[in-house]
Amino acid sequence: MKLLAFASICFVALLPTAIIGFFQQVEFARESVDQLALHLGTLVHQAREGTISPTLAVSTTQNNKLVLWSAFYRGDVPFARAGLTPGPQQQGRIRLIRINPDRPIAKQFPKPELTSLSGEGSEFRVFLTLSERNGLQERLEIGISYAALYSTAQDSLALSAVMFITAFLFLLGAAVFVDIYISRFTMRVIRAVRFRSEGADPDSFLSPTFGVLMEALERRDDQLIDTRDTLETIFNGMQIGVAMVSTELRIVLVNHYLTSLLTDAGASASEESLISEPCSIINLPGQTPSVEELCRRCLQSLSFEEQDIEFTIAGQKKYLVQEAYPLFGTERIPLAIIVQWRDVTSERLAQITVENFNRELQDKLDYQRAQLEETHQKLLQSGRLAAVGELAGGVAHEVNNPNGVILAGARYVLNRLQSEPTQPPEYVTKYLQRIVKQSERVADIVRALLTFSRRRPQEKSLLHVQDPIHDALELVGSRFAGANVQFEKDIPADLPFVEGNRNELAQVFLNLFNNAVDAMAGGGQIKVSADMATLESQPAVRVRVRDSGEGIPGDILDKVMEPFFTTKPVGKGTGLGLSISHGIIEEHSGTMRVRNHPEGGAEFEIVLPIVGGANGGKKD
Repeated sequence: MKLLAFASICFVALLPTAIIGFFQQVEFARESVDQLALHLGTLVHQAREGTISPTLAVSTTQNNKLVLWSAFYRGDVPFARAGLTPGPQQQGRIRLIRINPDRPIAKQFPKPELTSLSGEGSEFRVFLTLSERNGLQERLEIGISYAALYSTAQDSLALSAVMFITAFLFLLGAAVFVDIYISRFTMRVIRAVRFRSEGADPDSFLSPTFGVLMEALERRDDQLIDTRDTLETIFNGMQIGVAMVSTELRIVLVNHYLTSLLTDAGASASEESLISEPCSIINLPGQTPSVEELCRRCLQSLSFEEQDIEFTIAGQKKYLVQEAYPLFGTERIPLAIIVQWRDVTSERLAQITVENFNRELQDKLDYQRAQLEETHQKLLQSGRLAAVGELAGGVAHEVNNPNGVILAGARYVLNRLQSEPTQPPEYVTKYLQRIVKQSERVADIVRALLTFSRRRPQEKSLLHVQDPIHDALELVGSRFAGANVQFEKDIPADLPFVEGNRNELAQVFLNLFNNAVDAMAGGGQIKVSADMATLESQPAVRVRVRDSGEGIPGDILDKVMEPFFTTKPVGKGTGLGLSISHGIIEEHSGTMRVRNHPEGGAEFEIVLPIVGGANGGKKD
């Protein structure tokens, strides 16, 4: 009975659908026939007007759903054809119909009998006479088939049958399930409620399956809770700050590390107070750019963004890297932004240490390079001095002998002329005196060259730097008065002793004093000062000799100590004084430098090592 009831329900539910589908196919067939009749009537009218086109007539007719082929004839000659014409075997099975163009064409078309789905009599060959011209008859041949309509009707009936069987099986299964499980379970619940009201235990009336299901649900709930707790523990245990920010730039989630970081930075923050707040609240003190700007850049680019920040906590500088990347949903639509805080203080401090080390190393390399360059220049200077000294020695010997003969002869002739009772012409005496003077100058140059080329180690002793300065002043003091030069001396009496040759050092200071007087043609001031200094990390005595002249041009400042280089007019200097002085100071293991003083004038600096360390050379 249940099966019969379910079958009746399915039949009643699906019968209207099948009937409606059948009548829809009948109506569709009638519309197709009427549409084809309309096309043919139009062609007849065009043929009578003389405007028919064979190609257009064939293509228009072929577009109808019932037409298999179409052909236009003038006499027995086909002018246009479309579709698939049947072969000789099918010609006999196709029924022939000739249509009178003067009668309503639609009434002459055979209507399909959809109640008979055998397919017999479903194909027709229709001949329609259009017009007659020049003795030739124009006609249209059309092949009509209702097989497509029959096939659609059969498919509709088959679909209805399948739907009927499917619905029947579904309803049957649903009825069996309801009858076996739901009805029994409902009855047991009703009985349990009834017996509970009577004081009985309901568990004895419920199915054991219900208890198992409840236990499974409870275990699943416990697993979900454990998973949630595990994820929260991992999230809060991360050693980087993490926050989830919504696309509206409001905080959705933060972990413990971030809240502790904000608390250490001086902000009172907790997880509950940060939720739903603007993301600008998690900015660290003095942070630029802000977290909000980072999130805006991330939303604009939809890619990974980062920025470096630094701040101070309890007097200690911290370096952090803030990173942001979007969290996408479907169709790459950003749902939120994940922002991370990574502490890179140790890495940054190590980088700073390496940079400082590299900078110090570079400074040392630059210093060593400067030292090497200075040593190289000294070696070049020594080489030049050695070459000049060797040349000067040879030249001095070659010049000294003939010059001595010239000087002696000039002096002899000058003495004889002065002892003669008859005075010679004035020009003779004048030129003899010039010869003597210039020969004496040549002799001085030769002596200087010999001194330069044959300098031998002199005896050195402990002395105070004031002693050779005093000796030089005794020789040049009278020149100071005649040249209107004021001399000022600032030399402490307790300076340590130096080891050197007093005469050679006096020659150095004498040369410096003479050069200073020559540099101040209209008079001026010479100031000599001494103090303590260092030479190659060892204590030394430094002596400065400064004049108030115009100074030395910058382009020749590094050439003034080269041999034979002079700025004095011709006949006023040999260019050997400073080079000889420089050599004497180097023989005393000292240094000699020259510079233009910021307040004007040239300043020579001489540094000599002391004897016995920082205190061993002081006077008692």
